[in-house]
Amino acid sequence: MIQVSGNTCKRGETYAKQEAIQPRRMLTGNMRAAGCSRPFSVITDKPVPKEMLLLCAAELKRHAPQPPIHFGDVIMQDILKTGCRVIATQDYLPPRKQNELR
Repeated sequence: MIQVSGNTCKRGETYAKQEAIQPRRMLTGNMRAAGCSRPFSVITDKPVPKEMLLLCAAELKRHAPQPPIHFGDVIMQDILKTGCRVIATQDYLPPRKQNELR
């Protein structure tokens, strides 16, 4: 890459340079908590290298964190040594048992 032109802000130039050197993408997905069938949503705290995206998505399926899970909880500290944390984007409370409903 020689130069970036036509951008109207500094962030565009930074993004274009990063995209040319090592493209990165935010990973969003769903995970299932241990013993629960309903999924909850997660996102990485920063972009993952594009070539690692599918491997990281598969890694989400291998883990089943224990509920309760709250918005903002760190679910995985360093997914596949990318330096990215996986963060819960919603609360997930375990389903109540029938006898607790009375």
